[in-house]
Amino acid sequence: MLKEVLKSILLSQQAWLIEEDREIQREQLAAFASLSPFGYILTGVRRSGKSTLMKQIMRQQGSVNYFNFEDSRTAGFDLHDFLTLEELFSELTNDTQWLFFDEIQNIEGWE
Repeated sequence: MLKEVLKSILLSQQAWLIEEDREIQREQLAAFASLSPFGYILTGVRRSGKSTLMKQIMRQQGSVNYFNFEDSRTAGFDLHDFLTLEELFSELTNDTQWLFFDEIQNIEGWE
């Protein structure tokens, strides 16, 4: 994918990070207070609050490095595009310590 396309998607998805009045604080959030530098996968049934929990973890960690692969504009994203996405996170936030991906299973071979 073109870098400018990825940048446009990334910037438009930032609006999702704004806290909503109706947002319910997740009980599990306390378990993520101190994360070690590893990859984590949140799993659960549909509509159980995984994305909301991830958003709250992001706020707790002070990160805005978020990308949602359920966005129809990400069609055609492949493994090589992860390098470009990491570049964009670095350029836009000057931080790539924490990267948060939603619906990453939509990308073949992501693991």
